Amino acid sequence: MTVRMKTPTSPRRFSSSRAAFVIASLVWLAGCGGRVSHPVEAVTDHDDRLSCDQLRAERRVNDSRMADLRDEKQNAEMNNVGLVVVSPLFFDLSSSEGKEIVALAARNQTLDALIAKRCPAT
Repeated sequence: MTVRMKTPTSPRRFSSSRAAFVIASLVWLAGCGGRVSHPVEAVTDHDDRLSCDQLRAERRVNDSRMADLRDEKQNAEMNNVGLVVVSPLFFDLSSSEGKEIVALAARNQTLDALIAKRCPAT
């Protein structure tokens, strides 16, 4: 009776295809961290056709949207702090909310100028 001894096997090597898969997965997951910004234009083609009520209404909507974006930005910052433990790949570094707030502020300046020029004070 012959006893065969198992020879120790070398540790499993990390193949280059597995490394490429891991890197591709991490890059793909990194895209989950933010959102695309959608800034408004400061001046639009239809500005000259808007009534005073429409200008004021758009100004109120913009103010409301800016408040919502500030809340969203604050929540994203709080989530970023929590994700330090989980993974830095999910950080929202895009500052899309900030870009949209700046665009809305520029639009509001345009609206204010149009209101001052065309609308009687109420």
